[in-house]
This record gives sequence, C-alpha cells and structure tokens, in this order.
Amino acid sequence: RFAARARYRPDPPAGSGGLVLSGIMITNPYPQGQLPDGRSHPSARPLARPVVAPGQTFGVYAELTIASDAVRSVNVELEVRSIDKPSAITRLAGWVGSRLGFAGTQSTPGKLGWSLEVKPHENNVIALTIDPGKLDGGRYLITLKATDPMSGAVVLAAREFLSR
Repeated sequence: RFAARARYRPDPPAGSGGLVLSGIMITNPYPQGQLPDGRSHPSARPLARPVVAPGQTFGVYAELTIASDAVRSVNVELEVRSIDKPSAITRLAGWVGSRLGFAGTQSTPGKLGWSLEVKPHENNVIALTIDPGKLDGGRYLITLKATDPMSGAVVLAAREFLSR
C-alpha cells in the first residue's frame, strides 16, 4: 500500500519570494565525481520504488531556481527523520532505560546544511549521495529546505520513503 501511494509523480514546485524548488527524487547513489548536471542525465532517474535497505546509500536530486539579476548564495538544509511513532511500550522502555542510565539520549544527527551558489533564471541542480546510517525499518521523510538570506524567502520540498 505504501509503495502505491509513494510512486513518483510530478510534484508542483514550491515557490516563495522568487525561489522555486522542485520535488525531491530519490535515486541510486551517484558514482564518485559524476553528479548529474540536469534531469536528463542518466543517473538522475528515480528509484523504481522509494524503498531503501538499512545501511544503503542513495542519491537525492532536486532543482532550485531564483528570480534574480545576479548569482546569489542560498542556504540549503537536508533532513532525514522517521515519521513512524514508536509504540507506548517502546517509549516507556526508553524512558525507564534513560532514568536508570541504560539508554542514552544521544541520536545520530539526520540534518546536513551548506551554502549553494545559485545562478539566476536557471535550474540549479542539488544532487548528492547520502549515507543516512543504519535506519530501522519504517517510514521516513526526507526534507529539503532552501533559504535566501537576502530576501528571507524559504521553500521546502519533502518525499516519503520506506526502509526495510
């Protein structure tokens, strides 16, 4: 059922204050030094289904455009997080374990940020291979956020995927 709902469909681009961000595609990992330069590149094809195995690296692809007269630096953030809620028993066991010192409260960060030089009126490619670490089985959300520090415009794109 999840796979049927999550099939890739053209998402309408998110736009704000001259920034436009496409939907996110989850792809196979990109070969070293061979990032796609556009959506027609052979490596910029989505996975047949948005399903990854625990420990699997995968590619992320999106495009960002800006209505500006000059090149600008835009802040980009990528986040991967679980959208499945743990059961009450799991939450209780974690709470008891943390109180007794058996379970830590540290978790692996699922967020990455960087600055991107964006050319005006062009599809600027955001493509990277990520290693999210060992994901437990379940549903996850990958979110891409772009912020233009000059105008304050913010755009978001998100894509669900399954780890099993």
